Amino acid sequence: MSEIEQEESSEQINWKDSLVTKVNGAIIIVLIILIAGLGFLINNIVSNEITESAQERNIEIAKGLEKEAEAFFNEGATLIKALSYNKAVKENNIKKMKEIFAQAKEDNSYFSALYLGTKAGKMHTYPELNLPSDYDPRQRPWYKKAQSEKQVVWSDVYIDADSNKPIITVAVPIMNSNGDFIGVLGGDVSLATLSNAVINRKIGENGYAYMVNKKGELLAHPDQEKVNNNFDLAQVFNIKQALDKENGHLEYKYQGKFKLASYTEVPTIEGAIFAQAPFSEVYQARSEIRKSILIFSFIIIIGLSVLIYYINKKYLLKPIEIMTEQITQVANGNLDIDTEIDSKNELGKLEDSLVDMTDQLREVIVNLSNNIEDLSAYSQQLSASAQEGNATIETTNDLIEDMSSRIQQISASAEEVTSFAQESNAQTDLGREKIGKTVANIKEINHSVDETVDIINDLDQTSEEIGQIVELITNIAEQTNLLALNAAIEAARAGEHGQGFAVVAEEIRELAEDTSDATDKISGLINKTQEKSETGLKAIKKVKNKAEAGQKIAEETDEVFTEIEEAAEETSGQIEQTASAAQDLAQNSDDISDAADDIENMSTEISHSSQELASMAQELQGLIEKFEV
Repeated sequence: MSEIEQEESSEQINWKDSLVTKVNGAIIIVLIILIAGLGFLINNIVSNEITESAQERNIEIAKGLEKEAEAFFNEGATLIKALSYNKAVKENNIKKMKEIFAQAKEDNSYFSALYLGTKAGKMHTYPELNLPSDYDPRQRPWYKKAQSEKQVVWSDVYIDADSNKPIITVAVPIMNSNGDFIGVLGGDVSLATLSNAVINRKIGENGYAYMVNKKGELLAHPDQEKVNNNFDLAQVFNIKQALDKENGHLEYKYQGKFKLASYTEVPTIEGAIFAQAPFSEVYQARSEIRKSILIFSFIIIIGLSVLIYYINKKYLLKPIEIMTEQITQVANGNLDIDTEIDSKNELGKLEDSLVDMTDQLREVIVNLSNNIEDLSAYSQQLSASAQEGNATIETTNDLIEDMSSRIQQISASAEEVTSFAQESNAQTDLGREKIGKTVANIKEINHSVDETVDIINDLDQTSEEIGQIVELITNIAEQTNLLALNAAIEAARAGEHGQGFAVVAEEIRELAEDTSDATDKISGLINKTQEKSETGLKAIKKVKNKAEAGQKIAEETDEVFTEIEEAAEETSGQIEQTASAAQDLAQNSDDISDAADDIENMSTEISHSSQELASMAQELQGLIEKFEV
């Protein structure tokens, strides 16, 4: 091959197809994945830390407001309890009591009203309230609760109609000096001060706090309109689940914005105080960190990519280019190359292997040149062997044709035997059917014989009963005859007066004798009848025994037919297997014949191939001469 052709074969490879590009690309992709994973991990860690920090801040704010609320309620409870010990209140001194109420309200402005509901149903208030004429404090929840619990109690929070501010009632039972219950002292506490403390608590830039009652209704919120309209937080999140816990954290979405909130319980109002901040504010630092991570990752990827490119260029691409040139020389027929890469890495080993390969290839070509002549001789011997194989195959085909003819005869005989077996099965079925009918008829005869035996036995029993009756009649006739003789004797003794009676006695005696004669004849007939019955019974029993023997023989015959049928079926199955085997053998003989034909064709092809092999050996000799060894 000319130098121009060598230069064309070693043209620069397109950078898209370059091995360095692919290796660098794979490494850069791995780096991007690793750095992205690391960034994702850092982002999650930072997010968790920010979330925990925000939750801790919110819960501390909520707990601080809760402490303020409880301190506020404790102050109100302490005041109302102190008033309950006042002598004027215990003695129901209206004038003095109202002066005390006025002073207490002036000193504690969060009380909007103080009042005493008496056991008699009277209501004393300060300031004076416009109450209905039928107002009965004893029916009010605060009165009932204080009376039943016998301690300071708080009512549910409600919104004052005049001020639109949340109000809560604190009440305590009043006992006289004897310890008897006389009424309930109560006071309406305005939650405006507490509400202001809650709504004025800022959390970050846009966060705020709010307070809810046990129903989830807002009691204090920066948006007073929501409080006035009894806004229900259940529309935003599961407020009931939150109120079931003493404190906790939650996330919710309101007006398209996500909120991070923490809450704590306010036991006095059975509600809770929430402190919340928007996600955008809480996670603002996370966005800055995420941006820094992206920039830092981009710089690292660019720097590492450049470094990896130059390392691969020097230690990977250059040795590959050298080996590519050497392989091109081998492809052009030059098997005399030397090692040009001095390295102990994989590429150095690959260079050594390339040199070893060219050395071995040179030896192979030398040996191949020496063996081409032997190959030509072998091809001639192979052609001769193929011709001998053709002759042997023709003999085999003749034997196979003869075997196929014999197999067809076996198959035909098997079909005839199978037909005979099937006909035998049909005759056996017919014989079994007739035997079955015979058995049924014999069973009917046995049944009739049994009935006849029963009738004869009944007749014999009846004859015995008639004999007993005849014997009774004979006895009666003999007694009657004796009586007639006695009557005749008595008539003779009576003389003329007994002649008529003697005639009657004579007639009775004759009648008794006739009756005795008749009974003797009947007894004879009965004896003959019993003898005949016994003879007939013996004959019938012989018939029954014969019938049972015939039935047994018929059943044994049926079993024989069954065995014949099973044997015929088994024989038929074996014949079918024989026929199937014969068919398989015939098929195999056909396959053998086809295989022999194929072998014959292959022998012919081998003969042609041996000739072509000789031709190829000559061409191969010409190709080997092109190599420089």
